[in-house]
Parts: sequence; C-alpha cells; structure tokens
Amino acid sequence: MRNTLILFQKEWMELIRHYKWLWVPLVFLLLGISQPITMKFLPDILASTGSLPEGTMIQLPTPTSGEILGQVLSQFNTVGILLLVLATMGTISSEVRSGVAGAILTKPVSPASYLAAKWAAAMCLTIPAFSIGYAGAWYYTVQLFEPIPALAVLTAAIVALGWFCFIVTLAVVMSLWLASGAAAAFSTLAIALLFGLINLLWKDSYLLNPSKLIEGAQYMLMEQPPSFSVGVTVFMTLLLSGLLFAIGLWSATKRQSWLPADKGSY
Repeated sequence: MRNTLILFQKEWMELIRHYKWLWVPLVFLLLGISQPITMKFLPDILASTGSLPEGTMIQLPTPTSGEILGQVLSQFNTVGILLLVLATMGTISSEVRSGVAGAILTKPVSPASYLAAKWAAAMCLTIPAFSIGYAGAWYYTVQLFEPIPALAVLTAAIVALGWFCFIVTLAVVMSLWLASGAAAAFSTLAIALLFGLINLLWKDSYLLNPSKLIEGAQYMLMEQPPSFSVGVTVFMTLLLSGLLFAIGLWSATKRQSWLPADKGSY
C-alpha cells in the first residue's frame, strides 16, 4: 500500500507537470456551459446570420432543463471521451518505451502497485473533470432556463460517471497491453464506438453495455421512466470494470520484462 501511495504521488505530480489537471477540467467546463448558453441564444444567433428572409420569425420550442443536461451528457460522451482517452492513452506505454517503467519495477515495487497507482491517478483526473463540467452546465441551465430537481441531477451524474470511469479504466489497461499510446487510444475509442453501435442496433443490450448508462442518465434528467433497468446496467458496468482491472493486474504480474527493447513481452 505504501508503494502504491508513493507511485500515486508521482502520477499526480505528472498530471500537474503536464497541466492535465488544468486543461482537462477546463475543456469539460467549456463543453458543459456552452450547451445551455447556445440553446438560450440560438434564435438570436440564427436571426443575426442574415441568411433568413426579412421579417422571418424564429420560434423554437423551449427545451426543458432535463433535455439540456441530457444534451450536455451527449457532448461529454463524444468530445469528453476523446479528451479523456487522449489524456490517458500513454500512461504506461510511454514509460515502458522511455525505460521509466523498467527503472521503477527493478525496485521493490510490484506491478500491481504500479498499475493501481496509474488507475487511481486517472480516476482522480476523470471524476473532478466530469464533475466540474457537469456542475457548470447545471448552474447555467438553472440560471437561463428553469430549476431541475437536485436529486435527479446528482443521480444522473453518478450513473453517467460509471461509463466514463469504465472507458478510462479500459484506456489504462490498453496502455498496459499495447506498445504505443496511439494504439491504446485507437483501441479504446473503437471499443467505445462499438458499444454505441450495439446500443443503436440492440436496444436490450443493457446487461453487457456500459454505454447504456448515458441513456439511463438522460431518462433520469427528463424524469421519465427508463425503458430498461438502470440498476442492472450500473451493476454490470461495475462488474465489467472490476473484471477488466483484475485482468490488467494479472497480466501486469505475469509480464516478463518492462524494458523498452522487449516491446511489451509477457
């Protein structure tokens, strides 16, 4: 445990040194507040473009606060996922290539502690970034539109966060398995896209599809009953995340060498 905490402190300093603790939450915040602001002033924006006939009246239905926050989650599910994957894609593979991982693991440090510290640091980046962006979206939505029950907002946030934590866990483990950060990012994004396609093609995929958590959170925000069991999806996502992390720990302990020349041999 002591080694894990020391390695976690090292990872946290890396986040500070590369300003990830600043720009990742900042981008999430910009994504979050841009949606309610855009929806509020969209008629004025369209009218100011001058491309409409003179005298045209623009009347758009006013969205509910739940719909706006649901759209924010959709933004997070695209740009936010890409951002998090790019921020974590080389968390292990880059250190293997540079020889840092080999130097660390020649000391009395277990591969399990090394991977656990990497994962914990990634979570400490993901959860605050999501929370800051979501809180900003909530604030501006309430100010510009109408109040929304706090319980629905917080419950939806916790549910949606499960999907983002799963993706970041996948990105960290892929960085362990693959030799380059680009390959880890591509594989993670491809799997995320695959889950999205499965959701479109197979509506009853909630048992084994963590991406359904976004849809479930959107139902909660609009205070509508979901068409599937969100609780089951949350449980299965936690189970899949735990299984993925456990497989990562097992493969890390079985890895034969962490030297860059071995290109990730196991």
